[in-house]
This record gives sequence, structure tokens and C-alpha cells, in this order.
Amino acid sequence: MTIDAIRQIFCSPGLSWIAERLRARVQRDQSLTGSLTLTNATAEQRSELDSLLGRRPTRGNTLNLGVESLLETLGINDPTQIVQACFGDVENLRAQRDESAAKWNGIVSEAREQFVDDPSGAAWIDSLNDGLLKRLAHSDPAVGRQLLAVALKVWKRMPYNQVTLAELAAKMTGDTHAFDRGQPLSPLLLRGLKFRTGHDGPKSAELRRQAWDAVGVVIDRISAPALTFNLWSSPATDVEGILKGFRSLIQPVYLTYQFLSVDNPFLPLPLEMKRVFVVENPVVVEVAAAQLGPRCAPLICSEGQPASAVKKLLGLLSRAGAEINLHADFDWRGLSFVDQLLGIAGTVPWRMDVETYRAASGTVPLSGQSFEPGWANALSTAMKKYGTAVYEEQILPQLLEDLSF
Repeated sequence: MTIDAIRQIFCSPGLSWIAERLRARVQRDQSLTGSLTLTNATAEQRSELDSLLGRRPTRGNTLNLGVESLLETLGINDPTQIVQACFGDVENLRAQRDESAAKWNGIVSEAREQFVDDPSGAAWIDSLNDGLLKRLAHSDPAVGRQLLAVALKVWKRMPYNQVTLAELAAKMTGDTHAFDRGQPLSPLLLRGLKFRTGHDGPKSAELRRQAWDAVGVVIDRISAPALTFNLWSSPATDVEGILKGFRSLIQPVYLTYQFLSVDNPFLPLPLEMKRVFVVENPVVVEVAAAQLGPRCAPLICSEGQPASAVKKLLGLLSRAGAEINLHADFDWRGLSFVDQLLGIAGTVPWRMDVETYRAASGTVPLSGQSFEPGWANALSTAMKKYGTAVYEEQILPQLLEDLSF
């Protein structure tokens, strides 16, 4: 039987279901032998099949057709002739899927080999088996390999020294927007930062900023500035002109990362800045400004987890020789806040001790994962024992006493 004759038979409305069933088996790499079944068959479909097989009219809503008997009736040796006549060459989708899966597995496996001694990196790469990389690459393995290569290069050079995200993107890809939200590299890198820093960047803009901050990358130089009060800088600097104005007004002032990205304005360090205090909550700054005014020691507030501007400011003060006293809420986040800043030279805990904690008699239950830094073993033990948090607002009298001069 010729190709045209086969096409004429199986491309007809009543018999096209046969060719379609055979094509689906070819695509799934399934056997073309056995039976083909059609439920809810129309009278036309049953009539045409009865006519094709040369049998008496049958009844019912379901058609069952043995492939071997069909081939014998038509004198066809290979059922793929029917598929080719109606559809041409049909791709084996199952084989394609297997080949694609092998390529993706190879990309992930090659990357995984680079993290034998890096548990967080290994966990990041292992997590990509959920299909994230494939989705970001629109199922193109070549694109996926390129994306992961850039992400690996970024990872291996962490941490950075306060570079902006745009600068880092330009250096790594030539495109300043390559790591912006909405670009495929952003969720890929943020997935890695989640395992490296614990901050789940895709959940919010704040967590995204914290994730990048933790590895020395600044989202931008303007947002998330440092709240300050009664700071002094070197008399010869433009910064001192601004700080002096706010001191005379007895007003707190926000300092942006960009504002601080000049030559260290605290060199030489003014006598008033020999001892600087850092708190977590802005209410401490508000009350200190209202009650102590110009008698308040230099004060910096992180407003939660320290952003790039806060770290930049503390780094400048550290290099200038200031003693930086750190305080935060008595909860696990507060301990983590102090712990990460203690890596800056010249920083010391301030009233972060068991005596201050117990004197406040907290009532709010502690929540979240406990945190036990080496500098606060006794404190963390006491916090676990009593199970309550104490916030800076509850010990304002003690803090203000230390801030007053």
C-alpha cells in the first residue's frame, strides 16, 4: 500500500484516531503492538472501522482494534508507516526528555564537584535539582550552563568589600542590571545566598538587601541609611559641617552609604568620638535626643539588622580608632546582631550581660532558633532558662545613664 493510500485512509475523520494513538506511542517510546482503544466512539468512527476491516456492522461506544490484525488486513508490515504517512517523522519525546534530563544532571553534577569542602555551596547546588535553573534558562541547557557559570564565579569571590550590586554585575557580566530583580541570575544567586547567609532574599526586599549585605554587596548607596545622633567628624571635612548643623538643632540625622563613601571623615578622630554607642531600636535615639540632647554620647542606630550604611559607618570609626559599644534586644536576633558586628575592630558588647537581662524581668516568650555566640555563653544560657525576651525599651534608664555625659 502506498503512502498516499495510507494517508487517505487514516487522515479521514472517522479513522484519524488510529494514527493519533500510534503517534502518541512513538512519542512515548512505547510498543506499537497490542490493542488500540477509543471510548465514546461516534457512529461514524465505528462505521468507518467496520468498513476498513470488512466486518459486519458492530455496536457500542467503545472501539478496540488489534494492531496486528489491522496490519494484516491492509498488508502493511510496520505500523510506523501509518504514523509517517499522516505526520511525517515523529520525534521520540521520551528519548528527548531523557537526553535533556541527562544534560541538566550533568550541569548540576559538574558544579557540585566544586563544593566538596563547602557545605553551604553544596546545599545550594543540590537544591537546583528542583528545576529552578531549568526554569530560569527556559529549558535550554546551554543557557543554564552559562547562568550557573556566572553564579559560581560570583560565589567563589565572596565576600566582597562593600561593592554595589550594579558594579558587581558589570564586572561579572558586562551588564549593570544582570543581578536586578526580574533577571534570571537574581533568583539563582539569592538561592545561593540563602544557604550561605540564612537570609531568604526572594521573600522580601529587606531580606534581599540583608542577604547581599552579609557578603559585602550593597544593593544601592542611598536606601537603608544609618540613623545617628550627636556624631562629630574632623573639623576640616564637609561631613562635619552637616553634622554640626544637626547637633545645633539637637536632631538625629540619617547618613547614607553614598554620603560616607569619601575619605574617612573621622580622621583624625575627634575627642568626642573616642567612645561611640550603637543600639538596635530607633526609640532609644528618639528618647536620648529628647532627654539628653547635647549631653548624649555619639549614638548610632541600626534599626534592626545592620545595613550597609551602618557597617560602612562603623568601619570608618573603627579605622579611626573609636571604641564602639554594641547593644541590642535580648532575643536571638539581637544576639546575632551584636555577634556579626563584633567582627569589626574596636567593637565591644555593652550591657549585654546576664545581670541586665535578669533585672528587666521580660514577659514576652523567646521565639525562633536559639543563638549561642562564644562571647555570651552565660547570657544565652540564662535566656534559654527563663525563655523570655527583653527589649531595649525596657532598659532605657540604664542605657540613658551610660549615654549621658
